[in-house]
Amino acid sequence: LIIKRADLFVQTGHAMIVIFVDGFNSFYINAINGMAMEDAIMHDLVPAIFARYRILGGASRHAIGGISMGGYGAARLALRYPDVFAHTALISPAIWEHIPSNSPFRQSLHAFTDGQTNWADKVYNAQLPVHDVHHGKGRVDFYVATSGDDQTVPVHDVRDFVTVLQEVGIPTVYVQDQGFDHGWAYWQMATPLAYRWVLAHVTH
Repeated sequence: LIIKRADLFVQTGHAMIVIFVDGFNSFYINAINGMAMEDAIMHDLVPAIFARYRILGGASRHAIGGISMGGYGAARLALRYPDVFAHTALISPAIWEHIPSNSPFRQSLHAFTDGQTNWADKVYNAQLPVHDVHHGKGRVDFYVATSGDDQTVPVHDVRDFVTVLQEVGIPTVYVQDQGFDHGWAYWQMATPLAYRWVLAHVTH
């Protein structure tokens, strides 16, 4: 991915500062009795970036993106902070409408605990990015790519999220590919296209 990204910047004649945040399994939220990743990014990392680098253009020059869990986090942060991020690129975003009761994610992921159970539907539902779509209306746009054969995040969950964005008037490009599961075989192909979309929007 690093090579493809560097080639892309050479081909387009544009460059950008790209910062990767290891979110562990936090989903980039402020978890109960866990990591405060939202605060760490928005109140610590972002101000530090602005203080260190000379970045012009305000939010119109800022994008946020992610793959899988990172896609969930990027969607949520973009909608909650449209004064910081104007463009959002999501690849296979882990935006489930509902997690089955027998899903192994209920045991392996801890971000949505209520302090009593490992995964609490009430906490998960309260944190869903769709709750913040009206904050982003008229201020952010989205690029969303996924595969119709994704066995981890059902494609209809991603489509439903895109539909919500479009219904409230948030410009959204939706790309649905086929023949790929939730993994790097797809992400290696999809990521350069997402970068092209981001570059076109932050450099216009």
